[in-house]
Amino acid sequence: GGYFMFGAEGKVVPVVQTCSLDKVQNVFEEMEQGRIQGRMVIDFKQHNCDCK
Repeated sequence: GGYFMFGAEGKVVPVVQTCSLDKVQNVFEEMEQGRIQGRMVIDFKQHNCDCK
């Protein structure tokens, strides 16, 4: 039960990075090479697309 207290007390800080959709291939390459720490989130709002 004490593990959740670390997060509640701010002692655990998650590592989260964002990337745009056009950078996904680079993210996969970095992931395969073990160079990504934490979580990577794709931000679809950063992607410029004329698709409907």
